[in-house]
Amino acid sequence: MKKVSVKKPKIGFISTYIPRECGIGTFTNDIVKNISKLHKINEQENPNTLVVAISDKDNFYSYPAEVKFEINQQNRKNYINAAHFLNNSDIDIVNIQHEFGIFGGYDGNFILDTVNKLRKPIVTTFHTVLENPSIGQKTVIEELSSNSVYVVVLARRAINILKNIYKIPEKKIVFIEHGAPNVSFMDSSYYKSDFNASGRKIILTFGLINPNKGIEYGIKAISKIAKKHPNILYIILGTTHPEVKKQFGEEYRMSLELLVKKYGIEENVEFFNYFVTKKELIKFLIASDIYLTPYLSKEQIVSGTLAYALTCGKALVSTPYWYAEELLAEERGILVPFKDEDAIADAVNALLENEKNFSQYRKNAYDYGREFVWDSVADKFEKVFTRAIENYSDTMKKSSAIKRTILPEINLNHFKIMTDDTGIFQHCTMNIPNREFGYTTDDNARALIVAVKNWNMSKSDENIEYITRYLSFLLYAYDDNAEGVRNFMNYQRIWTDTKISEDTAGRMVWALGYCLKHAPNNAIHIISINLFKKIISNVTHFTSPRAWSFVVIGSVFYLSIYPGDLEVKNISTVLIKRMLDQLNNNKDKDWMWLEDILSYENARIPQAFFSYGGFFDEKKILLSAKNTFRWIMDIQTDKVNNRLSLIGNKGWMKRDKVKAKFDQQPVEIAAIIDAAYEGYKYTKDPYYEEVIELGIDWFLGNNDVGGNVYDFNSGGSRDGIHSLGVNLNEGAESTLSWLLSLHRLYDLHQLKIKSGEKYSENKS
Repeated sequence: MKKVSVKKPKIGFISTYIPRECGIGTFTNDIVKNISKLHKINEQENPNTLVVAISDKDNFYSYPAEVKFEINQQNRKNYINAAHFLNNSDIDIVNIQHEFGIFGGYDGNFILDTVNKLRKPIVTTFHTVLENPSIGQKTVIEELSSNSVYVVVLARRAINILKNIYKIPEKKIVFIEHGAPNVSFMDSSYYKSDFNASGRKIILTFGLINPNKGIEYGIKAISKIAKKHPNILYIILGTTHPEVKKQFGEEYRMSLELLVKKYGIEENVEFFNYFVTKKELIKFLIASDIYLTPYLSKEQIVSGTLAYALTCGKALVSTPYWYAEELLAEERGILVPFKDEDAIADAVNALLENEKNFSQYRKNAYDYGREFVWDSVADKFEKVFTRAIENYSDTMKKSSAIKRTILPEINLNHFKIMTDDTGIFQHCTMNIPNREFGYTTDDNARALIVAVKNWNMSKSDENIEYITRYLSFLLYAYDDNAEGVRNFMNYQRIWTDTKISEDTAGRMVWALGYCLKHAPNNAIHIISINLFKKIISNVTHFTSPRAWSFVVIGSVFYLSIYPGDLEVKNISTVLIKRMLDQLNNNKDKDWMWLEDILSYENARIPQAFFSYGGFFDEKKILLSAKNTFRWIMDIQTDKVNNRLSLIGNKGWMKRDKVKAKFDQQPVEIAAIIDAAYEGYKYTKDPYYEEVIELGIDWFLGNNDVGGNVYDFNSGGSRDGIHSLGVNLNEGAESTLSWLLSLHRLYDLHQLKIKSGEKYSENKS
């Protein structure tokens, strides 16, 4: 293969970027700026660099000129569009700055949509390399590596982890130092007056604040140090990490401030609660005498803050996380045990009381840090980019060209339009909400599951708003006096039920079980548990098999978190036994069912068998699940045309009678796909995957009338099919059934990844 010679590669970067408060964005800006310096080009006028910036959903940034395209972090379509944008540009190579938290999807897997569409050589920089990754995290790293000519790591330890855990060839892995500003070896007194700290010794910790930083141990150490050195000043510099702030607010920072007050060291600790510019940061670093990282996690492979402090020639004290062990070896700093304020205090006191050792540690750090300065690091990166272009083989071009993304996008537009401040409306006239019919608890229970699934995929605060709205509706639906659940509410928020609904109570248990298992915060988790326990304590008198099924399914969610709860376990066991007894007493060789009619959401019954039998490893119950599911699917599958042909609600299907062909409704598909997912989860039989595919295809036109039930424009689902075609109304039940089904397709994709399988990319 003939190599292509490239003198100055044109580079496209995919990363967060300034002014977004993110260390990865600052890192990328430093690379861009210093590559421009290599060629004596103004960075804003450099035609050889281009940035695709990852933006958090709720913020809009005024980016510098080099940013030419913006990806909304949680918008999957943006990732595909970014690939098209880069393919059509004149750049020679793409550098992805990878950190799991900055990309959308499960474990940040939306970036794979970009990678699979790119037709340019890729170099990926890994800022986090986990020794014990989740299956999803491992898959993302492996696929990024597979599609990259080289991967860059910022710590030598990461090389062996990538080789041994992720099976990445060593020849593909390049080590480059983190990169830090080139600062002269200066006396710390130079800038101390700027902080009103003249004559004081300063200890500094900086970076985005989160509980894993272990700053509480630094504060406790200061309370001990101050007894011997009352003039000490501990500066804690940085804002709370944005993701921590979204979920917990300033809880951690406030706890630190209270700790300072508890020990009476207000004069010795100062918080600077803002995101500093590079110029300001250099001042803080020069003014400090000792740099402290009391982090709690061993598995931290890189710390930009520690690299900065090293390069500035600070005396370094750190807990022995991986990166610190590497940087502070050979007397470049002092390592102390995790969560040990006494050891921190002893190390700092030793430095303060021995000027010779203090100076030697500083010199050792500064000398070693010369390899970390940005001039050197930027040059190394550019050389890797040039080599990657030269070694980008025809084979890699072809393999990347045939990949394509197959999972339909989750479009929430209609879902949002149908929801007001009370809950989700029951019906629509076409795709316009019809307020006349108000709301149902059934739909708000389904909507709660969809909202929780949306949050778990995107981590967006907007989805928490929807979760709380639907959960609030369910709270109000529970009637404390009757100890039961109401279903129908009119637009005036008045309940119109004449009796308590068993099926609705079952759906609430199902939804609450799912919510408490996957809740985005502790408040939602606790509220879901409390309501779950209220309802489930009054279900054993129910007579509806579907209500039993929903209760069992919800109970398995609950028991996966609280397996020792005997009350819930006993209730689910009573109900599953009741279902089995009724099935065994009613079935014969031609009728594998527990009733004399097949009606609505039939597949919820085998789903309950799968959930309970799989969770408790009950082989006989799993067999009942397989048999009942296969039987109802044989009835509802047109094998000649390879499509689902559901039992219609205009007459259903009675024993020894012919099934009604219409009207077929999406809610049946959601039940079928849920049951098939559970079947695949516990058996790995590809039959269940085929059923899921047929279910999705039913929405997309592979049905008895050949019409699209899913509305690609609105994101809603039409209300089903009848003898004359598609019912054009897009109510809540239908739209939620589509979203539940589509999420299950995504879940199947993740499940197959966990099983070490490749998802079939020629389907749907």
